[in-house]
Amino acid sequence: FQWKALTYLQTAQMRTGEDVTVQCFFTSFGISKFFCKDSCQEKVLVGTAGDRAQRDRYSIRYLTGTRGGSFLFVTITNLTKSDSGQYWCALDSSSLRDFELIVTDGENKMPLCSHPSLLLALTNRTETAAAVFPDL
Repeated sequence: FQWKALTYLQTAQMRTGEDVTVQCFFTSFGISKFFCKDSCQEKVLVGTAGDRAQRDRYSIRYLTGTRGGSFLFVTITNLTKSDSGQYWCALDSSSLRDFELIVTDGENKMPLCSHPSLLLALTNRTETAAAVFPDL
């Protein structure tokens, strides 16, 4: 198992059948947490006022950092081609992080080890990093 880091990554290309977990970092804390596709006004995949929630293939987990800020982990299992699109992590109604997911039948184009789970770390800066984890 190897760790690899990518910078300036806002698009993840995955294969059908894989699972993806995205870590969204926020410099603030929040009560309402949402994971949305296209727009949080149109399609909320899962939301909660708690620390964890799951609906169908979508789940979220919220953690507060020890030095300020918080993390929202959003997961989609068993990816299909129709999962391709723009996604949003939302904390309350004012803090948003977005990323694009491309799901193909072919080989994974990302230079990561071949484990079927991806962690894509999104921050409020333009820099992002990605690494592969076996499980969260």
